[in-house]
Amino acid sequence: MIKGVLLECERVAIQVAIGAGALIRSARSAGRLEISAKESAVDLVTETDKQVERYVFDSIRQHFPNHRFIGEESRSEGTGTEPRGLTSDPTWIIDPIDGTMNFVHNNPNTCVSIALAVGGQPVVGVIYGPFLDKLYTARLGAGARCNGQPITARTNCRKLSDAMLITEMGNHQEPDQRRAVMANIEAIIWRSHGFRCMGSTALQLCCLAEGAADGFWHFGIHVWDYAAGGLILTEAGGVVLDTQGGPIDWCRRRVLAASSPELGQELSAALIEHLESKAMITNNVSIIEFDYRYGSYSTFESGTQRLMIITKTEQSFQKVSKKNMLPYNAGKCTGMRAQLIRINVAAFDGTASSTTLLSIVYTTINELATNESDLFGAIDTLKNLETLNIKKTGVTTLPTMSLSGLRNLQKIMFWNNPLKTIFADAIHNLPSLTKLTFKDSPIERVSEHPFTIGRNTTDQSLEIEFDPLLNDSFDSSTFASIGCPTTIRLLKGSMKYMNKCERVAIEVAIGAGALMRSARSGGRLVVSTKANNTDLVTETDKQVERYVFDSIRRHFPDHRFIGEESRYEGN
Repeated sequence: MIKGVLLECERVAIQVAIGAGALIRSARSAGRLEISAKESAVDLVTETDKQVERYVFDSIRQHFPNHRFIGEESRSEGTGTEPRGLTSDPTWIIDPIDGTMNFVHNNPNTCVSIALAVGGQPVVGVIYGPFLDKLYTARLGAGARCNGQPITARTNCRKLSDAMLITEMGNHQEPDQRRAVMANIEAIIWRSHGFRCMGSTALQLCCLAEGAADGFWHFGIHVWDYAAGGLILTEAGGVVLDTQGGPIDWCRRRVLAASSPELGQELSAALIEHLESKAMITNNVSIIEFDYRYGSYSTFESGTQRLMIITKTEQSFQKVSKKNMLPYNAGKCTGMRAQLIRINVAAFDGTASSTTLLSIVYTTINELATNESDLFGAIDTLKNLETLNIKKTGVTTLPTMSLSGLRNLQKIMFWNNPLKTIFADAIHNLPSLTKLTFKDSPIERVSEHPFTIGRNTTDQSLEIEFDPLLNDSFDSSTFASIGCPTTIRLLKGSMKYMNKCERVAIEVAIGAGALMRSARSGGRLVVSTKANNTDLVTETDKQVERYVFDSIRRHFPDHRFIGEESRYEGN
């Protein structure tokens, strides 16, 4: 195809891609998405996909009526089937919305992808992200651009250990397929410098093209997913290969891309080594959370706050999974089963150590309302419990006497619970309690009765934290008669104060962002490692943290600070 015609094809593709992006934005802002599934429940198509594909086909056909078309929603035009290969005829390859799942969930990593192939090879590639407002373009032999500016892959990245890898999880629903995908990722990423996943193959290839990532692979891919992105990457200096390291077959449904030929070959060799070793997770190994009673079938992971059971065989898994996953009488609670609740315990009863931790995570909020008394009754059987965390549950009250008698209990935290009332009697007779925390659990009122902790001595102090407290009418005098030295820490209760905090945080975040952009555009990053080769810190990290600390401290000099680079301030 002569240069002038190729240039016209690129111009039309850009014009159509921008128009398609406008349709996508319009559909998103209207908020009316008609969604259906294709091959699986996670392989989605919306009416917008179909509308955009029709628009792209019709718009391009007005300029090139004799060209062929392949689209994700219609496959090969006129046959409805996926192409087995690209012909020598000019063929437009369209993905109307790459990242439909992102689009449905309001994730901005969504784009329209348009490629033109001639002689079986892409010669024009255009990708437009309407929510990112990024337009990536490439024409065979003319380089790659983003919003009109030339872009270049990080071609000096030649080793897997230096590479930022990026891939897709796919739309797999079969357990064996999912396990294979996860096994591939696990086998490769530990050799790399880092790993990311965006949900759009086309945009991920553009990340490689502009130096934001270095390596990509995917099995089960379609030609419309990567034809445009593949050309943009190669024009930016990268390579697109078969996963075996050879030339790409655009319709073979597997691809490997890299910022340099050397990295491409090393990544390919790593994939081949893994697949040949058959190092895939099988049904023989399963991980179940919580059941300490079936030790003969399991091994415990020690040294953590999580107790996991790793069964050796599928038969063992079946034996354990058929049993009730909850301890003591909690197993009798209706609606509370292993798939809904996770309990992590380090030790029980006579063997309980100082690390004993019970953490309840209830993910089906509405089902807990009728089971609160059963839940706390089950907790009451754990006589040696030292720390109790109740996270993200439907708990709105503490039943009277529900925690009574846990004489070793030292700390209680309510985290993200819609508490309406605190019953003083609920924590009666807790002689060891030293800290009571309500984190992200706004409280409407406190019981009129003073807390009776049941101290053996009056010199042991109790710390009560509210973080945040969003009720201006809250009266801390409720806690005045606890009967022991008490520290009550409130987070500056009023909404007016909280609004000031938010305003300052916004101002400082925008200023910090300006520092980051300046450092990035300067291109001079002084990078060092912290705990390991993948845990990085730059001088910009430190500079930004100092700026944020100092800026906030001017408004709130008595606040404490924790930052990634300095950890807990002063320590």
